[in-house]
Amino acid sequence: MKQNKTYDYGDRFIELSDGTSIEFNHDQECSEDVYADLSSLDNTGFHEDTTITKDNLKIEFVEGYGIRINGYGIACYDIQNGYYNSDITITVQNGGEVIYKKEFSVWAYGSQFVDDD
Repeated sequence: MKQNKTYDYGDRFIELSDGTSIEFNHDQECSEDVYADLSSLDNTGFHEDTTITKDNLKIEFVEGYGIRINGYGIACYDIQNGYYNSDITITVQNGGEVIYKKEFSVWAYGSQFVDDD
């Protein structure tokens, strides 16, 4: 199976050579800093992982750390006074099709997915 190469790490965006993109977005309200630290993926082998598809994509939150995508950890941070929202939306697209979109909360004591209700 052909392996991916990561060809773009931005502050909120990862793009793989197979056309998969992973975006992390926080709707800024004021001076809070809520983000996924994509440098957590440096030297992990993530960029060499097999193609990400709807069938093999697994995203989970890790309490006290952030999230894990297909087993690779990404630290998430929420730096603020506690007044503003702590949500990050993860959107994964492959070939222009959204294959995953979910919001989760990052806070001082861990992360949790936000209910869709």
